Amino acid sequence: MIVADFRYYKNLKKKATDIISVSFLAQCLISLFLRKPDFARARPSTLLTDDRTYNQLYPENCNLSVYYKVGKLGKIIQDNIRKTPDLNPYEKNDILFYVLYGVVVKLLGKTDIKPTDIVNFDLNLVSEELIDSVKEQIYCKYKELGGNGSVAKSSNFILHIDELMGFNKKQGVM
Repeated sequence: MIVADFRYYKNLKKKATDIISVSFLAQCLISLFLRKPDFARARPSTLLTDDRTYNQLYPENCNLSVYYKVGKLGKIIQDNIRKTPDLNPYEKNDILFYVLYGVVVKLLGKTDIKPTDIVNFDLNLVSEELIDSVKEQIYCKYKELGGNGSVAKSSNFILHIDELMGFNKKQGVM
């Protein structure tokens, strides 16, 4: 997997599915570590301009495998969603980072995801069936709430995702 400027590697004839752009990686990190798929979807660059936020996403001495695994998982989920014929491009874009978050929450059994959680994260546990199941749950809730960009950009949508994944903010695990 390659994390770099997309055009450079595209010109070298690398497959798009093997290229992780810096902005896509940041969107994935924002979704998981800041618990903000809404920002990742709508305005990722806003968060990266803040030093405190930047340091949360890219802490000193962070194990580099964290970035590889988060980026790789993001691409796996993006590829799965891209192949879903029933979703239009806007819907695919709206739910992508929520599905990423949902899959990781489901596998880790917690909503407060830290880089240390990802170091030992086994990408082999991420099956197409798991992604499809999480995607379907999130998509149904998304449609139920209006099925548009406003839903995906809402800071409250994450609470619905937590509930779908078995978590209630007041009580912890349900």
